[in-house]
Order: sequence, then structure tokens, then C-alpha cells
Amino acid sequence: MAVVKTRQNYHPLTEAEWEYSARAGTTTAYLTGTTIDPKEVNFYNIWEGTLSVGQYASNEFGLRDMDGNVWERVQDCKVYDYTDAPTNGSSIEDSDD
Repeated sequence: MAVVKTRQNYHPLTEAEWEYSARAGTTTAYLTGTTIDPKEVNFYNIWEGTLSVGQYASNEFGLRDMDGNVWERVQDCKVYDYTDAPTNGSSIEDSDD
């Protein structure tokens, strides 16, 4: 963890924290429901590159651009299924994938 000028501790989000933040508390696959389209998020390079921050509306938590545009970085190791994933929000520290 790094201590910066705010004197607060920060850490990369776990995937669970990132998913919760991106979905803003919803229980669907995406913030917008079960599907997404280019009117809601920049994904699969639809716009042939990244877009400036703030091109889409913020979610209920006031966060913007959580889905699409660029890959998110999280603390967890990459896994391809969540069979043995932690259920307490902690990160996946080891992966056989």
C-alpha cells in the first residue's frame, strides 16, 4: 500500500470491489442491465480507439467510464471461472490459469 499526500492508505481494487463499483449496486451483468451497446459504453473498439473520460453518463455512485474503453486493473490474479473465488470481497491471490 502506498501513503500519499492525503495520508490515507490506497490499494488496487479487488475484482469484487471493481465489479460492485462498476455496477453501482445493481445485480445485473452490466450497469445498464443484461446487455450493453455503444450508446452506453465503448467496448470492443467500436469507436476505433479510446474516448475521452466523461463521454457517457455516470452510474448511481457518480463513477464514469467503468465499463469499456480500456481494460481495468485489479489486484486479483486472472482467472477464467469463479469456482473457488473468495466470497468476502478479498482478492484472488493465486491462479492455476
